[in-house]
Amino acid sequence: MLSRGDGGLEKHVVEMANTLLKTCRVSVLADPRYRERLDPAINFVALDARKGRLSFTLASQLKRILVDLKPDIIHAHAGKAASIMALLKPFYKESKWVVTRHNTTNPSAFYLRRFDACIAVSHKVAESEPSINWHVVENGTQPLQPSEPLTPLQQPAIVTIGRLVKIKGLDFVLDAWKNLDAHLYIIGDGPERAALEQQVQNEGLKNIHFVGYTEKVADYLCQAKLMLMPSFKEGAPYAMVEALLASVPVVATDVGNAKALLPSHAIIEKGSAEAIENSVKQLLQKPEDFQASFADSFSYARENLSLDKMVENTVGIYKSLL
Repeated sequence: MLSRGDGGLEKHVVEMANTLLKTCRVSVLADPRYRERLDPAINFVALDARKGRLSFTLASQLKRILVDLKPDIIHAHAGKAASIMALLKPFYKESKWVVTRHNTTNPSAFYLRRFDACIAVSHKVAESEPSINWHVVENGTQPLQPSEPLTPLQQPAIVTIGRLVKIKGLDFVLDAWKNLDAHLYIIGDGPERAALEQQVQNEGLKNIHFVGYTEKVADYLCQAKLMLMPSFKEGAPYAMVEALLASVPVVATDVGNAKALLPSHAIIEKGSAEAIENSVKQLLQKPEDFQASFADSFSYARENLSLDKMVENTVGIYKSLL
């Protein structure tokens, strides 16, 4: 993994590696900032992820590491790691090579075709490159555990979770709040926070709570009546999985695996404050019926979106190559 972020990709790799350790010999090659998040029993090899994908120094370092480790499986995650590792494959043929695509754009088919197996984190990600023979392994995680005692939220509480960037569509959520009598908790931080706070002030909106970054997401999620995900683009968002595992309804645009996981009425138009407003009003008018309409989604999440299930499916692909 050659990223330096704190999003779904990094969560995926860290949780996958820590769980794989139960049955596999695991080495993780990544930026030093992830060392503390990994089990000490994992063989961690530090890389400078600030170096570009065309860095000869980084490629040479990776080649030497592979010769030393002699792994059975080499698993690259996301575009940068995949592009470098794909170019190294002709020089190291002893292993089987696997890549996971976490979004609908990277890595490109040019690099994907060089791997022995290609994993997509959702069917929508797989559909974005139909020329590839994909294995779909949906993101799974462990249910979040809230603190005890909880600090109660003002109700009805509705949450958004994620970085505050344009692509998340949160300005449309704020537009919808002009006509809604509910409390909105915006969890996360990012470059759009100042603009969103200014929008709240300019429009005189009430009941908007900017939480910022917090490690206590579970405390908010477990008290929420609904999670909104009005994004313009997602891969297979972990926030949606966490919400469903906590039996919290999700209203989302058609991004990632939303259509596969949610009832049809929970899929809304992108960039539409009216659609967001209407969905929240449905919840507020008939909360029990709204909750009940997600019963199949909650059941599917419990059966298929656990961390153990994700690892089991990934190991199955490894075994098929050996």
